[in-house]
Amino acid sequence: MPTGLQPEKILGELGKLWTELAHPEKGPATASGVLRACAMTLIVATNDAADAEAASEGLAQLMHEHPSRAIVLRPADGGELSARVFAQCWMPFGSRQQICCEQIEITASLAKLGDVPGLMLGLVAPDLPVVLWCRGPRWFAAPHFNELLALTRKVIIDSATCDSPRSAFDLIERLGSHDRIVADLAWARITGWREIISHSFATPADVEAAAVIREVHVQYAGPSAPPEALYLGAWLKRGMPHANLSLDRVDGPPGIRGVSLDDLVYQAGEGSTIEVRSPKGSHAAMLPPTTECAAMREELSIIRPDPIYERVRGAARELAA
Repeated sequence: MPTGLQPEKILGELGKLWTELAHPEKGPATASGVLRACAMTLIVATNDAADAEAASEGLAQLMHEHPSRAIVLRPADGGELSARVFAQCWMPFGSRQQICCEQIEITASLAKLGDVPGLMLGLVAPDLPVVLWCRGPRWFAAPHFNELLALTRKVIIDSATCDSPRSAFDLIERLGSHDRIVADLAWARITGWREIISHSFATPADVEAAAVIREVHVQYAGPSAPPEALYLGAWLKRGMPHANLSLDRVDGPPGIRGVSLDDLVYQAGEGSTIEVRSPKGSHAAMLPPTTECAAMREELSIIRPDPIYERVRGAARELAA
């Protein structure tokens, strides 16, 4: 590791930052002071400078529910390792005390990635979970990436950023070695669909009716079935093993456009509206937000393996073959 950039130096800068925040003349502290919050270390591997800026904006929202020591890894074309520290602060409604989380931004070239794991080891918050959020595939094939991976308990990726769903599922299998938890934001984005469909089978009679469903269709728009459609199809197939599953391409905005279970139909409408139609009538349902930030909030709330996702992922991988 370069002598000019040691964990002790960065931690010292963090100490100065908190001193300034707590000083009324130098920081944004109020009469009630600043509360330092940290529940985990969140390492964010970004694609480029613009993506690092976008990640910082997303972290500002995530910190409200998941306060963390955020370490943003920003790739560069060359040069030595460099770092800067700052804080994300907000004041809850009705409170006079600010809550602040610390953020460290490390700039490194792929050639210098070998120096990063040792640096990170000295920067992670002691005795707290370490989560790695990879915002793109750039780092997966980089030298020494596995050393960085070894620091983490959970890795979050977005299969939509991979070349194909099949390559994404292969990557997830590789990342999940050594009992590491791997999460896919594409799975989190279909939580609303799964909840709406599950509400249709809330009673024992509904469950019995599901057992006799014979045709399951998942409609999607786009050049090929996205990971979300594969996950949703695999999830439905697990609950209705005797049904024939079909992934159907239709026109419309990219993504899942509808689901039909025999004569029970879920059709995407304007905005986040889902029209649910059955022989008994119809009604409208609303999908929750499917933004990257919303998906990350969900995944950061799950600190243990998700058994449903683990089972569905294998079936989705087969559909992608």
